[in-house]
Amino acid sequence: MSAALKVVRPGLFDTLQDLGRVGFMALGMPTAGAMDRIALRLANALCGNVANTAGLEIGVMGPDLLVEADSVRIALVGPLSASLIEAEGASPKPIESNRSHLLKRGQILKVGMVEGSSTAYLAVAGGFALPAFMNSLSTYARAGVGGLDGRKLAEGDLLPLAWPQAPPGEDRKLDQPFDYGAGPIRIVWGPQDDYFSEAGRRTFVESDYRVSKEADRMG
Repeated sequence: MSAALKVVRPGLFDTLQDLGRVGFMALGMPTAGAMDRIALRLANALCGNVANTAGLEIGVMGPDLLVEADSVRIALVGPLSASLIEAEGASPKPIESNRSHLLKRGQILKVGMVEGSSTAYLAVAGGFALPAFMNSLSTYARAGVGGLDGRKLAEGDLLPLAWPQAPPGEDRKLDQPFDYGAGPIRIVWGPQDDYFSEAGRRTFVESDYRVSKEADRMG
């Protein structure tokens, strides 16, 4: 039996991301990759993975995942309200973010909501056993490449694990909560910024914005 995490209920826009698909911009292929590279690196460190191991990027609301492996060590980084159902019929038990956890077969991890406008990450020890596309597992949904069939997670999906069970060792925890910071968003004007009028650029930086249900990782 292959080891996997099964998506019992998907979140709003959960995708597999690593540190990006580097070196293919000349072919029109965007880098993609984690929106918060530091948080992904921290999640991987908590699992004992190398920094570029692909993890699950979670925005707004995460999935419910059923453990279909003897055991798996996962790590959550970000402002999450995660919980664990340890056996069928049991009530969810809150678990901490910014640390690793050893999960066992039949348990259900409820990743929960992401507070504010942050992005959270879930890493698994050993990573996911999925084929790379252009040297990366990062999902680029608009082109349908990378990750799991090039798309966000859906109910019933199986995320195959590279390792059949968790490696030995203790769980790890960040010394302090990851600080996402606050304040203004930096804007870097692109090479065609002169195509827009001064009034147009001013409208861009002075307007209010609202994230709609049509939003994806690009806008």
